[in-house]
Amino acid sequence: MSRLADFFRINAVSYKEIPYAENITDALEAAKAIGLLPSQMIKSLVVGDESHHFVMCLVPVDKRLDLEKLGLVTKTKMTMASPVDVEGITGYKVGTVCPFLLKNSLPIYMDKSLLQFSEVGISTGETGKEIVVAPKELQRVTNATLMQLV
Repeated sequence: MSRLADFFRINAVSYKEIPYAENITDALEAAKAIGLLPSQMIKSLVVGDESHHFVMCLVPVDKRLDLEKLGLVTKTKMTMASPVDVEGITGYKVGTVCPFLLKNSLPIYMDKSLLQFSEVGISTGETGKEIVVAPKELQRVTNATLMQLV
């Protein structure tokens, strides 16, 4: 977490790190464990097109990414990246993916429904740890494009 803490300090991001039991592997259970609604918890999804151009989408864990809506913006048909591609692109294993300190830079899209909350939870890149941050701060530090993704 020290690299991430340094990243947040350098970027002047106020956040809280909240640990939870490492045996919790379901995002809905993690939300409950840290006291957030499922719609406040974010999953970081990597999707790509036939040419292997990838993007990351930040969406609530209780919603499904609408690939057709995303395709209208990217102007191409998008599909979910394989676990091998996800780890190779981000440096994180599926289930711990976060939009910070990525192995490779990606365009990031964030569902605008997340802005209704004063705080949201997102993975730190490690099992058993979430960070809670203001969604506007998350958008700023990731340079995410806001759009309706669900």
